Amino acid sequence: MLIALPMLGLGLLSIYTGVRFHIYATTIFVISYFFLLYSIIEYLKIKKSFAIFLILLFTVPSLYENSKIIQYWNTQGAKPVFYPEQVKALRNLEKQVKSNDYAVTWWDFGGTLRYYTGLTTMINNATHHADNYTVANILLSDSSKFTHHATHYFYDLFEKHKSNAIYRGLQAHNDSEILFDYIEHDYVPPKKNRDKYIILPSQLAPLIYTMYVFANIDPLSGKKLTNHIFKRFRKTREDKQFVYLHDHSKIDKHTSKLSTQNKIFAIKNISLLRYKNNKKEVRHTKVSNKGLHLIVKDNEYYIMDDYFYNSIVVQMLFFNNYDKKYFSPIYEGKTISIYTVK
Repeated sequence: MLIALPMLGLGLLSIYTGVRFHIYATTIFVISYFFLLYSIIEYLKIKKSFAIFLILLFTVPSLYENSKIIQYWNTQGAKPVFYPEQVKALRNLEKQVKSNDYAVTWWDFGGTLRYYTGLTTMINNATHHADNYTVANILLSDSSKFTHHATHYFYDLFEKHKSNAIYRGLQAHNDSEILFDYIEHDYVPPKKNRDKYIILPSQLAPLIYTMYVFANIDPLSGKKLTNHIFKRFRKTREDKQFVYLHDHSKIDKHTSKLSTQNKIFAIKNISLLRYKNNKKEVRHTKVSNKGLHLIVKDNEYYIMDDYFYNSIVVQMLFFNNYDKKYFSPIYEGKTISIYTVK
């Protein structure tokens, strides 16, 4: 029982910490359930025939409820990691990659990308370490030169040592700012012996602020550095004056201002994305000189400041903007963009 209690505790914590932790308690609950039933039968000295009836009586309803849950997740709740277009693009990429090539992407997609392409990742669903910080800074940089140089610098370090690349870099440069400045301005990438592919599925968009949380720290002290704005909304309805968003926020079409529950934000630029004949069309409208950027894609509204708007990940993911000196497009579609780092 003492051994089971910690597992039971972790399972109960799943109510607050996430569904992944429920697995620790499930087995304990099942064993306990049947042990309780067995104890009742033994204590009351119930006849075997009636005991079998009791076991069925208490087991069948729970099996029925579990079957409903399984059916729900298989038909409605669970969503595929990637869409058909994405799978097709990744399978085509698989045909040209080598075993030591790398995918540069956020960890949520690492395991699935490896399955479809055979590419190695520095961070993935099972491997979390300090290089969450590294990848986040590579993708959130507003400098194509830095992203290019840093990709080669850190991924080659990781391949060589099979350990946290950021700490390897900090051994030679004691401060992240000094290290990043060296990478952008003084580091000369060697001749490529492996390819690196920046892979940006559309599902990455809502995770951009999560990436920022990892990037926005001092890797040595863990201290938070700056504050920037990135918010994602879903449109619920619209009238002549307002666009109403899912969390009781709204955008005034006449004043170009976003009103949330406790703040009002001015909008200076609106980027409207749409697809016509499977081709992306982007319309930019400048509203004022000060304020935030609004990106509208389907029914999703992204509000962000200059830091996010000018980042590599936003420019590539939403607009397919990239510096041809440093990157080459492999695939640019509605739900995924893939670039090779030259």
